[in-house]
Amino acid sequence: MSIKNPNSAKTDAERRAQNKWEQANRVTLGVRLSKADGEAFRAWCAARGQTVNAALSSYVADCLRGSAFPDQAAPENSPASQKTGAAEAPKIPAEDSGD
Repeated sequence: MSIKNPNSAKTDAERRAQNKWEQANRVTLGVRLSKADGEAFRAWCAARGQTVNAALSSYVADCLRGSAFPDQAAPENSPASQKTGAAEAPKIPAEDSGD
């Protein structure tokens, strides 16, 4: 059995398998910003030796753990609320149409 060079290109089968896994296990979130804000955020990340994706991923993880905003509970279906028993978010009553 040969050992694959980690620097070599993936085979079509490996690429399909990875794409299938990514589709089943990942989601892409996006944000639209002004060019100035986007460039400023890229510079902020670069100054900290971090990619934009790493900074945003870390922020999302902090939000779900409840550590991004300590005064707010984690969303009720987040991993943090399931582990820590965080309070359930209040239900917003349906608006009455006044008929």
